[in-house]
Amino acid sequence: MKKLAYKMQPAGHEQPAPRRKYAENRTLREAFEKYLALVAKTNFRLIYDQMCRDDLYALAANLLKGVQVSVDDAHGLLLERGLSEEERSYAGFFVSVIYNKSDLSDIVYDLDVEVCNLAYALPAPKAFINKGSGHWGSGTKSTGIIVNYVEKGKYFTAGFAADGSIITYGGKASTGYWVGDFDEGEDFVDSVSLEVCLDDCLRIAGRYKDPEINQDLSIRRDPYYEHTRRVIKKEEISKIPELQEYINNLKDKFEKGRHDYRIVVETVRALGPKPNDKLRQDLLDILRRAGRDI
Repeated sequence: MKKLAYKMQPAGHEQPAPRRKYAENRTLREAFEKYLALVAKTNFRLIYDQMCRDDLYALAANLLKGVQVSVDDAHGLLLERGLSEEERSYAGFFVSVIYNKSDLSDIVYDLDVEVCNLAYALPAPKAFINKGSGHWGSGTKSTGIIVNYVEKGKYFTAGFAADGSIITYGGKASTGYWVGDFDEGEDFVDSVSLEVCLDDCLRIAGRYKDPEINQDLSIRRDPYYEHTRRVIKKEEISKIPELQEYINNLKDKFEKGRHDYRIVVETVRALGPKPNDKLRQDLLDILRRAGRDI
């Protein structure tokens, strides 16, 4: 059997552990093989076909009904068995059922086994921390927290049709999708309620109720996003001491998350069940106190 090595982590993260050995869960293995055989006949023509698959999730849930299985069992199965290129597209739905049934609140994926669609429909307040090769399609339809540690400059999809929080270190996530008719015009839907990107700088975006101010009061230092209705620029921040202190504190917490995922998860959870609304209200209150026209 082909040996699978661990992928090197981004600088500043924990060193990868030696290859682990797992006791085989034969019942889990049988359910997984049956699942793969049934799904192999499925058409995956479009991106939506590949990602928003409640039917495949339900199939996996049915096959796992009554099966006592842990997250370690699931990861051991992936590590020991391996996946073909085709199987990578839909194995994640099966593993996601195990994640969602688990008593663990924080689930860490750190295997160098490429799997799409991990953390599918992850419920709040669970968190999925991807330090391995599970970036593509992670957190689709989730309401939980998705933390991705990605190679710098890598572009990937996360949080498709989700309503949770996506935090990305290194790479850049595509968290939205297009709706509507191509000939009559399309609208871009930012699918997650809170997106924090830490590549070269802190960028926070959120989805709010009013579509006309979808990225109202985002914190950005990216010239490519000047088209948004309201952007708090670096120069403006520096003129308001309370705002500067607030943002420095927020950035410091997320930066520490580069080295310890628990810090970033705790930071998001501390913002409450609707972190985007909490951030937005805090910023509005600070600007009002500073006498700024908002």
